[in-house]
Amino acid sequence: GQQLGLDDFPDALLVARLHLGIAVDDLQHFLRHALHHRVGRFLRERLLHRLGQTSPLLRSIDAAGLRRVAARFRFLEVDDGAELISQGQPARRLFLALCGRFEVSVYDGALARTLAWLETGDVFGEMSLLSGEPAMGSVTARGRGFVLALDTAAFHALEASQPALVEGLRALAGER
Repeated sequence: GQQLGLDDFPDALLVARLHLGIAVDDLQHFLRHALHHRVGRFLRERLLHRLGQTSPLLRSIDAAGLRRVAARFRFLEVDDGAELISQGQPARRLFLALCGRFEVSVYDGALARTLAWLETGDVFGEMSLLSGEPAMGSVTARGRGFVLALDTAAFHALEASQPALVEGLRALAGER
């Protein structure tokens, strides 16, 4: 689709310049940030709702609980080659892959060995997040992708209110 800029809204520019004393660049930056935040929130909620219908991990959470869970996740765009989890370091986030491919690998010296490929709907980072231990492997984006990320503090805040989610993560970690 076509992108619109402030030049497409001359009245907004006039008000920003004359009446509010706001520089056009500042207004454009603010509007881009606000739009990014709203779109990110919409996508996060919509995608978690859809995954709540299909993901075994999220299926056991009721609609109200899923909304509370969604509010804690952050929508992130990741570039090709971005390392989301580093072997030997504690995971700081739980990830839910929305789209893209993510390589799980372990390093033995300079050699990397691919263990698995993760795609839409896959969860990763739970093992280290639950145990507090360093990650046993690395997870790297292979191509541009989108994930939902839940940081450690948000995860611990959900432990009491969403025990089904935590139990599902424990079961998933036990399978791996």
